[in-house]
Amino acid sequence: MKPSKAFKRYYLDRDKPTIIKKKKGGKDRLTMETWCEVLRNHDFKCAWIGCNKKHGLTADHIVPTSKGGKDGPDNIRPLCVEHHRL
Repeated sequence: MKPSKAFKRYYLDRDKPTIIKKKKGGKDRLTMETWCEVLRNHDFKCAWIGCNKKHGLTADHIVPTSKGGKDGPDNIRPLCVEHHRL
């Protein structure tokens, strides 16, 4: 999967293949490879049951990083903006 220009502009750091959103304490960030794996596992759709949106997906941690959650594919799910706010 090749990321679109908009994806690169809003979600990627141009120097490193990582998503820009940085966690507290300067820990490692979610890599592009992990994000692509998560998207493939969810058929490039929002993971919310009944939602089939494919645009505007954001990375949601099932277990928040503040509570010890990791950036692995088993703890990340793609959610559309509307469901990520819930």
